[in-house]
Amino acid sequence: MAVAKRENDVNIESKKYNITNSLVMWIILLSFTDALFTDVGLRLNFIAEWNPFARFLYELNVGIFYLYKLLLPIVLYILYQYVYGNRLIDIAIYACFGLYAVINLYHLYWLGIVVFV
Repeated sequence: MAVAKRENDVNIESKKYNITNSLVMWIILLSFTDALFTDVGLRLNFIAEWNPFARFLYELNVGIFYLYKLLLPIVLYILYQYVYGNRLIDIAIYACFGLYAVINLYHLYWLGIVVFV
């Protein structure tokens, strides 16, 4: 009975790891789309970059801006492989995913205004 419970616990932990790991991959994708939508909005003079550091990088070189936007989530993905199972880290990943989802919805909103108005 104890062995079955341990195996079940391992399966649950494995599923949690896979879900959170997938969320980190989604964060990388959402970070890229955030950079892409921001780039389009800036080129169309429809939005302004609110983050002063990101604005500086964008003005310096658009490629560096994209690298900056992708580098942090990729580092998060690499680090997560070593610290998975930490509840605080998992909560931060869920929050980050939610934030990027909202940011991308905002981008889609103004993009819809630009395209359809």
